[in-house]
Amino acid sequence: MVGVFTFPNAILADVIDYDSVRTGMRREALYYGAQNVVEKWTGSLVFPLFAVLLLFGETVDNPLGIRLMGPVAGVISLLGFLLFRGYRLPDSVTEDSVRALMDQKTPRSPRSQ
Repeated sequence: MVGVFTFPNAILADVIDYDSVRTGMRREALYYGAQNVVEKWTGSLVFPLFAVLLLFGETVDNPLGIRLMGPVAGVISLLGFLLFRGYRLPDSVTEDSVRALMDQKTPRSPRSQ
């Protein structure tokens, strides 16, 4: 279970470094506070979702709710995967790598080419 929390913290550290190079400000507390709020909020949704699924069936005669938990968890994991596909930061966050990334994101006008 501890490994689940390693990945978001590693991503957040990269985002904080990227933001620091881009803006010149260190705002770790803001980022970690926002992450904590989102984790608490999504964690609180687990129990109502579990209860709703059990309304579909929780007995030996009617196990549909229990059988739906696997596919629902799979769909939620797929949504998380699709969300993180947009995560694009360089392996090493330096001024040069951030500048190169910003140049890729900025559309060039026909005059500047």
